[in-house]
Amino acid sequence: MQGGLFDRLLSRPIPQPILPAIASKFGGRPYCERATELNGRRFLGQINFAEVAGALESEGFPRPSGMPDDGLLAVDLTLKSLVGAVRWYPEPRAETAVEITVDQVAEYEAAIAFKGSWSLRGLDWFDSIPSGDQELWTWMNELEIPNVDEDARGGHKLFGHPNEVLNEHYGFVPVGGRSGDIREYGLIWRIDADRAAGFHFGTNWLYVIIHAEDLARGAFQNALLTGANA
Repeated sequence: MQGGLFDRLLSRPIPQPILPAIASKFGGRPYCERATELNGRRFLGQINFAEVAGALESEGFPRPSGMPDDGLLAVDLTLKSLVGAVRWYPEPRAETAVEITVDQVAEYEAAIAFKGSWSLRGLDWFDSIPSGDQELWTWMNELEIPNVDEDARGGHKLFGHPNEVLNEHYGFVPVGGRSGDIREYGLIWRIDADRAAGFHFGTNWLYVIIHAEDLARGAFQNALLTGANA
């Protein structure tokens, strides 16, 4: 989105986004239905769940519990890298997208593709270990099962078990009178560093989470953003 060094030295035009407004992506043109929606925040990325559902169906892979058939979820950050907001559009349409110019977190526009995988480790997995049993904790943490938790130690992730590091998350403000207990929340999207899109948060990951009751009724407008040290 910024062009290469020689592009800037030669004052060439900034490369323009080429992906559709409703596509799953990091960087590029964000999907918005009103020009003021980002309110000064920087666009990070968005997921179109119709694309996710289509990818899993083509693989013959089961859908995660609570995952919507469609709808678009976007994440924006403030100038402070791990603070931001989530936007939710239950019925995104190309014809309702508003053309806006906003600051970007990503250096490049990058398309997002999807594949199914199995998730085992999570808060409940580690909660089952007796307090102080470091040997068992190490064994359960290092356990490797083919095709399970392939993304446990890095990479982006949709749904599955929330990572154990969320025991020490950076905080969030509950909505709708919900609890602040992380164990009452499910994971929607974990965002790691992305070389293709050109951004990172050091050793930190971002997490889009949702209260279990909101997940059960599809109230993704109540999704929240937090972070944790990976």
